[in-house]
Amino acid sequence: MKIYLILLLVIILFSSMNCYENYYTFFKPFELKTKMIDTRKYIQDIYIFSSFIENKNFLNSFVKILLSNTELVNLEVIYPESKRKDYINELLNSLNINKTQFLIAPVPLVYLKNDDYKNIRSMINISNTSFYMIYNSEYYKNIIQLSDFTKFDKKNIIFGTSYKNTISYEITNNFLLRAKKHIPKYSIVNDSFSNLITKIKDSKSDINIITFLDSNPSTKLQNIIDNDYEQKLYIQELSLDLFDLNLHTEYIFNQEYIKFENPSLLYPNFEYKTLSFTNILLTNSVVPNKIINIILKFILTHINFINGQLKGYIIRDLNSISSINTLIPHNEVHNVLHDVKPLSSIYNNI
Repeated sequence: MKIYLILLLVIILFSSMNCYENYYTFFKPFELKTKMIDTRKYIQDIYIFSSFIENKNFLNSFVKILLSNTELVNLEVIYPESKRKDYINELLNSLNINKTQFLIAPVPLVYLKNDDYKNIRSMINISNTSFYMIYNSEYYKNIIQLSDFTKFDKKNIIFGTSYKNTISYEITNNFLLRAKKHIPKYSIVNDSFSNLITKIKDSKSDINIITFLDSNPSTKLQNIIDNDYEQKLYIQELSLDLFDLNLHTEYIFNQEYIKFENPSLLYPNFEYKTLSFTNILLTNSVVPNKIINIILKFILTHINFINGQLKGYIIRDLNSISSINTLIPHNEVHNVLHDVKPLSSIYNNI
């Protein structure tokens, strides 16, 4: 009988203790109504971006932003082999046959390409790149425009730029072909950027002027200025007024003023003119409307966020969307613009 009484007391004692509270508190996290991620909303299909190697920092950063902030979870980036001779058409052909789905390319190099690549479609102007020229003022005096170089001993102006399989070479060659009326005799030599800087400082060098590409303001240009202790190197100004660079109403090159990372009395902002060109985001007609919608709408509605995250060339001049009317827009572009942009802006820039 005593045993039963003891057992009863033990049961009563334990029943009066808040054992459930301890148990409940310990396992409380499992009671939270945690929503499982619905993976069905994410797009598992692989989409491949490509560009020229000079755009590597920009494109890598841009794709990471898309991966982190959109439903696209399988994005890849590839670049052409630098030793390929015809890498420009290789990039365009890969896009045209849907081997890649997106390409960032300079407008001067893809202008009038729709006849050859009928599946390529434009999306949006994604960034600007500036075109710079530098010469040695110790040897060349009173240079105002490029044609002034012909007044010196050499009648053939020698331009130095990067190797042939680079955008710098292609843009320099494209520019000189368009400006041939003003610079009838010229040649282009190729070398690394560091070697070109060394050569242009040497008054005995055969190179009259060097060209290079960068953002605006330009780190490359600022480094040249900061290390030019004898102040030999001058910026050759480039003005659209002096060259017939743009055909009819198709704006291949743009006019802009140079901004400096460290402006000074000698190099103030908005004093020197130069040229720039647009890099355009291209796709093809095979890419689904939904994918175009996701990417383009994200760009248009998160421009400040994207620019805050990007390293390199920032996205700007979105009002120039599809201004190159020889590049057919993807059929979803108009739908997105109607959703996001005012109608007057759309029709003025398509």
